[in-house]
Amino acid sequence: MNQSQQKLDRAEELANLGRIPQALEILYPLLGDNDADQALVHGHIGRTHLFYDHDFQQAESHARSALALNPENPIRSFCLQVLAYSLWRQGRPAEALQPLREAISLDPEAPSPHSVIAKVYADLRWFTKARHEAQKAIELGPSNPDYHFSLGYVLHDVDPEAAELAYRKALELDPGKVEAKENIAHLALKRGDLRTASSGLIEVLSEAPEDHRPVLILNKKVVSAIREATWLTLPACLLCTAVAFWNVIGGLVLSVLMVTLTVFRLRSRILPLRKGAGNSFLKGFPRREKIATAWACLIAFSWTILTGSLLIALIFLRPGAQVLALASVPPALMGGVLDLIRALYIRKSLD
Repeated sequence: MNQSQQKLDRAEELANLGRIPQALEILYPLLGDNDADQALVHGHIGRTHLFYDHDFQQAESHARSALALNPENPIRSFCLQVLAYSLWRQGRPAEALQPLREAISLDPEAPSPHSVIAKVYADLRWFTKARHEAQKAIELGPSNPDYHFSLGYVLHDVDPEAAELAYRKALELDPGKVEAKENIAHLALKRGDLRTASSGLIEVLSEAPEDHRPVLILNKKVVSAIREATWLTLPACLLCTAVAFWNVIGGLVLSVLMVTLTVFRLRSRILPLRKGAGNSFLKGFPRREKIATAWACLIAFSWTILTGSLLIALIFLRPGAQVLALASVPPALMGGVLDLIRALYIRKSLD
């Protein structure tokens, strides 16, 4: 083994350990080194950017540089797969087909290109071809968890039960495969099992704290419960106030019934989250979602004003005290405004 190959192997070890800058510090000086196969160096740099620091444009650039040197197989097949994967991860699945088909033609018995092209076909909604390629990859490499995950990815939308079985097979082969756990949680969300989904997403978060998607998904579920409470509160305030002008007791009874309904709906949405994600997640929600917390407080304030004003009208028999109940409407409206502000803030931060 020559010195350049030793450096490539060392860079790969560092990348696997998550030490990306150190790996790239070894790889980049090999460019221009006459003792090193330049196509292979470009391929390794591209793969490091692709799988470890997720710089897909750099991965594409180095894969193209490698292929421009017209390397022989197996280096050519390797670089074709790096190129195809980088294109796919950039949301360009149609462009990824040609290099993957060439890689398969160069080595039909290599399972990896079959696995990748299965995902590409799935994104293009060509599910029959996608399933065939995923199964071919498993046939060629049955002990590789990535190929079972690819089958799950292909079946995720068309056959959720079979997809979950494929994900669980991937986890059987590699219990630390976080992507499989996350996709199982997404399947639970799709079938409405919020408790299982939230428990799974919290497990994903504990194993991959740098992945913010589980928190965003769970936060979104809490926010959707607050939004539902808002649209129950606004018409309820108007209706209860109107009834109170006709009969204070009737308005008060109706307000109690409506607040009970709202609390029941909130509880049915939040309880599975609490059981699955735990109290610590919900306790941290106000810190993560300040706008949504203020919005929830406004809804609670709206109900307090409504029931309080009707109680005052009933206890003190003050004529016209029902007018105070109208003051419950502005906080509910302000909650709706905060919902819009939050949506705009999130969109701006994504841009």
